Amino acid sequence: MRLLPLGAACALLAVIPAPAAAQNIFGTILGTVRDASGAIVIKADVVATAVETGQAYRSQTNESGYYEFSYLKPARYTVRVSATGFQTSERTDIGLQVEDRVRVDFKLQLGEVTASVSVSGEAPLIQSESASLGQVVTERTVREMPVLGRNVFELAGLAAGVQVNPVAEKKVLAKGGFDTSDIAINGGRIRTNEYLLDGVTVLLPENNNPAIGPTPEGTQEFKVQTGNSGAQFGRTGGGVVNVVTKGGTNEFHGTGWWFFRNARLAANEFFSNARGQALGAADYNYFGGTIGGPIKKNRTFFFAEYQQYRERIAGAGGALTFPTEEQRRGDFSATRVNNNTAAGQPVVIYDPFTTRPGPGGAGFVRDVFPGNRIPANRIDRVASRVITHIPLPNRPGEGPARLFNFAYDNNESNTNDQGSMRVDHRFSDRHSIFTRFTRSVTRIFSSPILGTIADPGADSQVQGFLNGVINGTYVFSPTRMINYRYGATRKLQDATPYYFGQIKLNDLGFPSYVSAASQLEAFPQMSFSGYDSIGTGPGTLRGNDIHTWVADFTEIRGRHSLKFGADTRVYNQTPFRSTASSGIYTFNNSFTQGPDPLRAARGAGDGFASFLTGYGTGNIQYSPAFAIRNGFVAVYAHDDIRAGRLTINVGLRWEWEQPRTERYNRFGNFDFDREFPGLRGVRGVLTQAGTEHYPRGQFETSLRNFAPQFGLAYRLGANTALRAGYGIVFSPRIGYTATRNYGASGAELQTQWVSSLDGVTPLSPISDPYPNGIFVQSGSEADRRLLGQALTITDRNSRNNTYSQQWSASLQHSVRGNWIFEAAYSASRGIRLPIAVQFNQVHPQFMSLGSQLNQQVPNPFFGLASTGPLANRTITRAQSLRPYPHYLNISTFIQNGAYSQYHGLHLTAEKRFSQGYNLLLAYTTGKTIDNGAGRIIDVVGLQPPIQNQYDLRAEKSLSQQDVAQRFVVSHTWDLPFGRGKAIGGGASRLVDSFIGGWSASGNMTFHSGYPVGLSSIGNSGVFSAVLRPNSVGRSAKLSGDPHDRLGRFFDPDAFTVPAPFTFGNVSRALPDVRTPDRRNYNLAVSKKIAVTERISALLRGEAYNLTNTPFFGLPGMQVGSNTLGVISSATNARTVQISGKVIF
Repeated sequence: MRLLPLGAACALLAVIPAPAAAQNIFGTILGTVRDASGAIVIKADVVATAVETGQAYRSQTNESGYYEFSYLKPARYTVRVSATGFQTSERTDIGLQVEDRVRVDFKLQLGEVTASVSVSGEAPLIQSESASLGQVVTERTVREMPVLGRNVFELAGLAAGVQVNPVAEKKVLAKGGFDTSDIAINGGRIRTNEYLLDGVTVLLPENNNPAIGPTPEGTQEFKVQTGNSGAQFGRTGGGVVNVVTKGGTNEFHGTGWWFFRNARLAANEFFSNARGQALGAADYNYFGGTIGGPIKKNRTFFFAEYQQYRERIAGAGGALTFPTEEQRRGDFSATRVNNNTAAGQPVVIYDPFTTRPGPGGAGFVRDVFPGNRIPANRIDRVASRVITHIPLPNRPGEGPARLFNFAYDNNESNTNDQGSMRVDHRFSDRHSIFTRFTRSVTRIFSSPILGTIADPGADSQVQGFLNGVINGTYVFSPTRMINYRYGATRKLQDATPYYFGQIKLNDLGFPSYVSAASQLEAFPQMSFSGYDSIGTGPGTLRGNDIHTWVADFTEIRGRHSLKFGADTRVYNQTPFRSTASSGIYTFNNSFTQGPDPLRAARGAGDGFASFLTGYGTGNIQYSPAFAIRNGFVAVYAHDDIRAGRLTINVGLRWEWEQPRTERYNRFGNFDFDREFPGLRGVRGVLTQAGTEHYPRGQFETSLRNFAPQFGLAYRLGANTALRAGYGIVFSPRIGYTATRNYGASGAELQTQWVSSLDGVTPLSPISDPYPNGIFVQSGSEADRRLLGQALTITDRNSRNNTYSQQWSASLQHSVRGNWIFEAAYSASRGIRLPIAVQFNQVHPQFMSLGSQLNQQVPNPFFGLASTGPLANRTITRAQSLRPYPHYLNISTFIQNGAYSQYHGLHLTAEKRFSQGYNLLLAYTTGKTIDNGAGRIIDVVGLQPPIQNQYDLRAEKSLSQQDVAQRFVVSHTWDLPFGRGKAIGGGASRLVDSFIGGWSASGNMTFHSGYPVGLSSIGNSGVFSAVLRPNSVGRSAKLSGDPHDRLGRFFDPDAFTVPAPFTFGNVSRALPDVRTPDRRNYNLAVSKKIAVTERISALLRGEAYNLTNTPFFGLPGMQVGSNTLGVISSATNARTVQISGKVIF
């Protein structure tokens, strides 16, 4: 893997002044200088000196007596003011955090300049100069808080207004940025937040995940900006996570560490324990170190860090459900459905080849397989060979349906190597710069869990991440200055399934033409309703990079602090993903249900039985490697206007999200109104990019993306501030899509398996799935082979970007002891949000036709389409009634059809570190409503997609990311034992070596569950993306401890399968059923041992989920399934980690 060129480029660019990000990682110290009578003092000299580096920054008061230092790095400062005729005044120990605007006013006394007055103490804690909401996580908290994956982005969840979704809570490892961006801020959608590292975005374009996770030892501090951040921040749908790395100082400092976890120090997972599966072996090791110091005192500094992560897991992994030996032979006489009785409900399977019109020609009817057994000569050739690669159950199973009858061991090997170097240099009092380069390489290996080539999860992958930044500041005068940055991020990924190339599809019974058309032969992906899936997952080969240039200019003019800036980015992607190169096949109950095959019901049909007969749904896909590029430009102007106690923040930002282009114009998009070439009167055609009908850009762009920002901050007193704000932010147009290559239809092609023309009568079995051939590549937009294809497109006509209106009001108050309290009302409204829609759905008005929708009618496209249903002489009436009958499903994601609304109350109490401890309490209560889940849908899976694309109003419900209440308590505490402390203050050195140097840090999280949404088996008859169930008219909510009702978390009998050709009436999210609440407490206890005056050792123990409270997984959510309402998984068993550090 070629990871070095970007590093060389960053090293060369370190000496080239380049414009860069306007996103601010600095803080500001400002104030007014007056004399004893209150009159302003003009042209007073003001010097701010960083305590640890000795770097001095100079300014001068203007005609309003005002001074401002705009680009100070987070640190502790001394501010000194001198003026002719006055005594010099000095304020020491002023703490400055990320994005702080700290007011330090001076009142000078008459006297000689050589005389001085020095005052030590904290600057005001309240933020009286800005309406921005957020929470700073200090260097001490970052360093001492227990973080299992050692990725400080995880600490964003300590702030009020932040909701962490279930995926991010499941598993946190040092695997690049995985799972760290799945947070919602201020009601915005997950994966729409901005992540800045040293002021430069580190988000990857394909999924809006951060590429690099900073380590605790390498982080100075960071801020979670939850609202009204100002015009200099944008391209976010919620908030900004703003991280600053450490730089060197005038003293040499360093650390060396080793963190260790072992299975013997951990608790067994809840269900593994219940099933008698012993805890497997596991070893986790993190080791590394940092060193920083001066290259030249007061001028040049360095800071370097390196860490390695090694993980080995071997042992119990969980339990899956696979067919029994009898079922593999076709014998379903003992198969049962869970129905809350000890014996269960018998499953009845019907013969698909007995399908015939019902009495009087109404609907269809089928006969039962005699004895509920499929004869051996009726088992499909592919099925008979595939079942030899499906493992037999190795445990009895649970309940009448014998669920979870296969226990498996999990073996993984994960490694990560990450290193970083930062150099700070001060050319002069006017010009300073720093550059940082970070490299991270992750290797992940998951061994087979089934022991056969049908294994679904075994793979090996290598990921390389590079990130570099140059950050410079130049001061033209005390009132004019510029900050410039350049940033670059690159990701390289090579993920190869374990069994790639180890099987030929014709060895599984597929025809030779299927094997010949497969790009990368592997075991097909197969899923069976009621059972677990098998088959090789997709392989991925991807390279992405981002380049960012932004400049930020500040001018202080009287009572105005003016800022102007520009932000330019270029995104490049080269993805290849073999999603279904050997086929994806789904087998549900429909081909073996009856007696009316159109009417789904519990106990009628079986997914594995349908597989044995050889009938289901599926496709095979051709995927080329793409070369994608797009750009982003933003400019802004911002003014902070001071009027006594009132500060007014006014800003305007303009953004232009440029459309994605593909180097070889292989994107395609759908023209809704254009006539298909050569087919008179047939409206709607897939149009190729780079033609007269479709420019190279994937979507239209708008030049009207103006985002105003307004804020008010009023000092009610020295310790109280009232703040309010309103603003608009535009979300990124790329990323967070359920499929990485939306709009690639025409080059990324699917050939559909047409197992039936009407959905009930068998046609082509899986042993001959594509008798008309496989569509490999389109020659042009007029290629008639595109007829009858399923398309996945972007909505080119959605010119306007997604945006969010945010508004807030807050009251801050500080009291003695470094306490600050804040109550904030915060709200947002998401407008024109992306939503996943299948818009080639038959209009619901035709549902009244009932079973006539399945009747065969002449196919007007016969002889034109070469593959798929349209290659046959007849098609269903439903197909002919589609808006675009010459295509199958047409799915789009980036369509401005969704909205969201959030209202929240955020309460915060913070004790800044003093008297040996700090404490942060953050409480959030609120409600989020939307009408579509968007990107989250394939991440969380809590709610089904759109049921009826013609009525999006019916989709309005609680959002799946809604959390009614969340309370987080975090603390660090130097225990008051030992010499000089409250307890044992006079202890001897010997006694102090035992009782002194102890500290404790931790965080407790309590939050309510997420709304549950249900889908249903059944047949709407109109090609809707999903079908929801009907309610019987009572609540499904059950009371009691979730531990006592895991097999019946909610009442499954509160729902029924809708009648054929109808929609269900249940809302997208149930209003009264949520997943189990989450409770968690992580605790770290440390003992510091002084070795010499400058060297100390630190021994530390950490317990994650100290109380061993399980995080239960999602309940089964498909009506008609054996697992409806059943919770069968849990994570987050207690883990203990021990570590040792050497600090100098």
